[in-house]
Amino acid sequence: MNSSEIHFLDTNIILAMVLPDDSSYEKSKEYLDYLCSRYISNTVCSESKNKIRKIRRISLKISDYAKKYSMNHQINPLKMDKNLFEVEKNFLKQYKNNPFPEDLKKEKFDDLVSGFFSEYKFEISNILISGDNEELNDNIISSFRISNRKLFNFLNNYTCITFIENMTKYDSLRAIQIDKTDAILLEESYHLHLSLDEIIFFITFDKNILESKSKIKEILTQNVCVSHPNQFT
Repeated sequence: MNSSEIHFLDTNIILAMVLPDDSSYEKSKEYLDYLCSRYISNTVCSESKNKIRKIRRISLKISDYAKKYSMNHQINPLKMDKNLFEVEKNFLKQYKNNPFPEDLKKEKFDDLVSGFFSEYKFEISNILISGDNEELNDNIISSFRISNRKLFNFLNNYTCITFIENMTKYDSLRAIQIDKTDAILLEESYHLHLSLDEIIFFITFDKNILESKSKIKEILTQNVCVSHPNQFT
């Protein structure tokens, strides 16, 4: 470890470690074996809790939709793959001309729904046959209860800071199409640099942030380096 190396974690690193079967879990786990000083912020803590609640609500929404679908359609148990495809397609079709639930963007919402149908394929198949989604709802609630416990344990391992009242770069970051929460987190990483007088590595999986890192560097100076976890594995 470079003793002066300071990392600030984006929300998606944390969620990868606490959500069930997150596709980024292995990459995050490998990255967290890398020795350095890591910081999180109150914003990240709040955002992580909010996202867990949002994903839980969407998961229960899909479960309820599968139950209603089973009540309104003839289900052929011999063509279950086709049935599952139709349920997923029609669930997504509801939002073709409407806002996506929980203010999610289309790509993230599509990925979440696809991942849910993949993870709970057997349970959704049973709902389509029986019309009963109580077991799946119980599984969802139990799974996200575990996620909350994992989140609590994870957050306790890192120094939590906040500079949210000192926004000086936020508007410039928003001007280059950085999301509101991401702009706050990047701003906080900049103020962490000012506080510690060290270069800060902002660690994220976020495609938009990574693709905008040159513009971000112009705003936050070279003292905040946007980095993918793979850079340290």
